[in-house]
Amino acid sequence: MRSPSYFEKKLLFFFLCILSGILTLAIKTYENNLVHENTTWWVEHTKEALYRSTHLSNDVKDMESGVRAYVITGDSTFLAPFLNGQQLLFDQIDHLKTLTTDNNIQQARIKYLQSLVSEKINAAQHSIDLRNTYGFSLAQAFIKEGGGSYRTKHIDSLINRIEDEEENLLAVRKQADAKSSYYFTIFYFALIAVLVAIITVFFIALWKNLKARKLAETSLRQSRDLLQSIVDNTSSVIYVKDLRGRFTLFNNQFKNLFNLDSWEAIGKTALELLPEAYAHQQTLNDNRVIREGILIEVEEELEINGQWNHFYSIKFPIQNQKGITYAVGGISTNITEVISKQQLEKQREIAATTIEAQERERNHLGRELHDNVNQLLTYSKLCLEVAETNAELRESFLEKCKTTIVNVITEIRNLSHTLTSPSFEGERFTESIADLAQDIRSSSSIKTQVRFSSEDELNGLPDKVKLTLYRIIQEQLNNILKYARANTITIELIQQKKDIKLLIADDGVGFDALSKAKGIGFRNIQSRTEFLFGTMQITTALNQGCTLLVKIPEKGYATA
Repeated sequence: MRSPSYFEKKLLFFFLCILSGILTLAIKTYENNLVHENTTWWVEHTKEALYRSTHLSNDVKDMESGVRAYVITGDSTFLAPFLNGQQLLFDQIDHLKTLTTDNNIQQARIKYLQSLVSEKINAAQHSIDLRNTYGFSLAQAFIKEGGGSYRTKHIDSLINRIEDEEENLLAVRKQADAKSSYYFTIFYFALIAVLVAIITVFFIALWKNLKARKLAETSLRQSRDLLQSIVDNTSSVIYVKDLRGRFTLFNNQFKNLFNLDSWEAIGKTALELLPEAYAHQQTLNDNRVIREGILIEVEEELEINGQWNHFYSIKFPIQNQKGITYAVGGISTNITEVISKQQLEKQREIAATTIEAQERERNHLGRELHDNVNQLLTYSKLCLEVAETNAELRESFLEKCKTTIVNVITEIRNLSHTLTSPSFEGERFTESIADLAQDIRSSSSIKTQVRFSSEDELNGLPDKVKLTLYRIIQEQLNNILKYARANTITIELIQQKKDIKLLIADDGVGFDALSKAKGIGFRNIQSRTEFLFGTMQITTALNQGCTLLVKIPEKGYATA
């Protein structure tokens, strides 16, 4: 590869050739002094232009006079200058335009003059038409009202300006001819001196430029090495791609992560170097940065040695001074360990919530046994004691004892159903939810509505997902029965595309979501939801009822 100074040496050679040509041109100009002859030709040329302009002015006036004479007398012989002189006028203008091609101002004036002459001819023709059609009066009125006379004034004024310009040019060219001979000799020697000085300065400047260029290259190389050192010693993966997705820069962490060498990665795309799924993911994000021209923050996943790694990636456009994106930069930080810690903390939270829920169930069971079952059994014991000691009341108290024991059996069965997991074989899942609603309708005046999207799809969900949804519904219904004082409850379980949506709404007293949404019941629902990678949303306000919305993505039930 040629060194950068090669171009400068070559450039110097061409500049020397140009300077030599300038010197040769100066000598040839001195030897072939034709300035005088050229100036003389231009003087004659200017005189010709003056003659043409004067002739044009006279022709326009002759044409106008002839038309007016015809309007007054009706004698068509006066129209000869108009009929025969139109083409002559335009020929004169074209000739004048040719004579002044070197003068843009004159060209503009002549163009304007041509349009005025055309308008003048049209006005004259209109006067003739009025005379022929309507007689002398209308034609005379048209002429008196203007009828083209103002255009004649404009034409005269414009021709005068053209003539003034040509006369000024004539004076200038004569003066230039007189001065050229005097100044030529002085200019010649001055030019030689200036060229020598320019060559001397050029060599000095070029020498300094070469020296500065070497210093700048050294400084740039040091800055590049410093930047590469900083990039290589960061823990993040850093890379730059052009608009075609080809890598143009990356650090050691990138090479180590994918076991690449610099020479084999530069100029290649992600699809050529990286795992296919990760490469497609990267390409989509890079294209978004290029398309929208904005910085984005995304999470990307990559399988390395059989284990999934999570990367927090910042991707940004690299733009020139005009704001045009020409590359994409990326900084990816491995956050797998952070996510693992978060998941561990979440598992601990779920475990704590589960223990707390278990303790609550135990307390509930204890209260039910003590306050209900125990009281019923005590009452049964008293009835038996009365039956043993009082023969007259024996039959009635034995009957009461039987009824109480039946109630005890019912209470124990209800407690058992609450504590044990229901069976969801066949269509039992949707039936079990419907049973919960029916139990509420049977035991209270609350209107309970249940809607399913497709029972076949819902009954086909994994058992773990069905149990989680069932427990969430059970938990929320208990909350409503205890606190809401609602008249209506609506339960919707819908599978939309690949997501599952559970909605439980009531028209009860509602509550302050900020203060009460963190109770054990809602914490238990949230833990169950997050276990399936879902989200929970509570919408409520005082006296506005409450709506619980739980969404479970495909990821939550596909891996269950």
